[in-house]
This record gives sequence, structure tokens and C-alpha cells, in this order.
Amino acid sequence: MVGKNGYDCLLELKDSRKLDKMPIVMYFTAHEEFVADVLYDMGATVYINKPSSFDDMKIVLQKALCFVTYNLHNQPSRENFLISVYND
Repeated sequence: MVGKNGYDCLLELKDSRKLDKMPIVMYFTAHEEFVADVLYDMGATVYINKPSSFDDMKIVLQKALCFVTYNLHNQPSRENFLISVYND
């Protein structure tokens, strides 16, 4: 994304009347608590920390898709916001 970062895109999606109810899965390389806190407060649906292997990536993407499919627009509690290989 030239000239934009994930925060900018999230803001644009949330500001759009057509897209503001769409589930938003944020995918970042590094997991830092302050990043997760900011994304949560900005209204992202879930946060994925980029896994180190392709197999793990398939697992976290499946978890994220299942979450947004069954929970639609509901943001989880902050404790369950991060989707990783290691949580259920």
C-alpha cells in the first residue's frame, strides 16, 4: 500500500458509511501490545500476528475466517482480540 499503512486503511474503512460494519481483520508482522490496543480501540474486529510458517498462517487465517463468519460484526473482548496459532 503506497502512502498508507494499516492504521490509515482501518480509519478509512471505519469512516465509510458503506463499509463501517464490515468485519476487519488486521494482519501485522510484529505483535506488540500497544499496537493491539490501538487497533482494538480503532474498531478492528480481530488482530492476526503474522506467523512464521505457511502452515501456521493457514491455521490463523482459518481461525479468523471462522470468527468473522460466526460472530459477524462483534468485536471480541480485548483478551481474545489476538488470533494466533497458540490460542483457541
